[in-house]
Amino acid sequence: MTREDIEDLIYEMYGNEYDILIADNFDDAFLGVTERPGDEGPYIVYDYWKCVDIVLKQLEDDDQSYDLDDAIDFMEYNVITAYVGPHTPAFVKR
Repeated sequence: MTREDIEDLIYEMYGNEYDILIADNFDDAFLGVTERPGDEGPYIVYDYWKCVDIVLKQLEDDDQSYDLDDAIDFMEYNVITAYVGPHTPAFVKR
């Protein structure tokens, strides 16, 4: 799924009602959109391990020697902990 596909899906579901955040470069890890009762609105859900694979490929493209642990560290410290409001994406480990 492309970013444009994700944007179209969100628009079909919610119009412009919410500022749902789409994480950069993780389109291939997109799982869907979810909500919780009492929450402040919907948010996107990504496959955590697919995101790790994407990060690892990006790190390797920088001509550095990185491994899986480096990609997981990057995910944990730069992505997972980055709360940017109620529509911050979630990452599911499955």
